[in-house]
Amino acid sequence: MKKIYTVLLVLVVTLLGCSGPSATGRVLSSVFNGVWDVSFNFPLDRCELIKGGGEGLVLSDVETINQSGDAVSVAAENLALNKYNGSVQSPGSFSASASLEGNLTGDGRFCRLDEELAYNNSDGSEADVVYTVKIACNDGDRCDSVLRGRAVKRAG
Repeated sequence: MKKIYTVLLVLVVTLLGCSGPSATGRVLSSVFNGVWDVSFNFPLDRCELIKGGGEGLVLSDVETINQSGDAVSVAAENLALNKYNGSVQSPGSFSASASLEGNLTGDGRFCRLDEELAYNNSDGSEADVVYTVKIACNDGDRCDSVLRGRAVKRAG
């Protein structure tokens, strides 16, 4: 009898580990198509992207995600580069990025702007979101900013 309980326990743990709830208690989903409302609340803003010190809600965005298989594209209304391309990384998460380089500051310096948008722990209706901005210029100036928040998928 003890052997049967052990086998059942191993089976349950295996099933939960493969397709059951995540550490957050939600079943993860890798389907992201749709319109998502995003609220960023936790900034590390070394690039001074946010005015007013960054307390409380610091940035809201509407992001339209199109997905074909593992390929993901994001159109963001309020982020700097607006369009990001990437792929599903693991169940419940994807990463998309965009870059721009040139005389971005208007003062003759060559700079590169790299942005990354990552959705994590998605159950198909909510996700944790991280928006990363990196700026590096040929004169050695550089900065990094990270905004963390939450995305909620619109119904319909």
